[in-house]
Amino acid sequence: MTQNTAPTHRIDPALLAGNRQPLALYRATHFKWQVEGGVATLTLNRPERKNPLTFESYAELRDLFGRLKHADDVHVVVLYTGRSLGGEEGERWGFFNRLVAPELLLTEAAAMARDLAAGPTFANGITKTMLHQEWAMTIEQAIEAEAQAQALCMLTEDFSRAYNAFVAKQKPSFEGN
Repeated sequence: MTQNTAPTHRIDPALLAGNRQPLALYRATHFKWQVEGGVATLTLNRPERKNPLTFESYAELRDLFGRLKHADDVHVVVLYTGRSLGGEEGERWGFFNRLVAPELLLTEAAAMARDLAAGPTFANGITKTMLHQEWAMTIEQAIEAEAQAQALCMLTEDFSRAYNAFVAKQKPSFEGN
């Protein structure tokens, strides 16, 4: 009788699922975390201390955002800056998409986030990637990289849906592929 002596390896369930993992049920320690409809809301929750970022909260944020690369249920995160900034200055610097009354802020941010989550997630991701990478490129390199990124986006099913909806004068319904 022979015994199998081959080493056994445990495969990470995230790998079996194509590296996809849900994060809606994530339980944060140093901030509030809520996911609804593809939109995660992250809220620092120590107003008595002016919502400081500690070494522990930075580590948790780093780890969470690392996991978000593989999340299949989060497409947009609603990102606290920690700096007080007047509306006019923020608008001038391009930090704000628009100004709203304080009592409407979360409602308006969530609505904008839902619009982003319902959009072409692959194209949105490529856009974010390009914005980060192009800081270190010449203008010529950036233009070439943009052309390549656009070509990749045109290979997606979401691009076909968008094109067909445009031709039919309808609103596209994106599926993230």
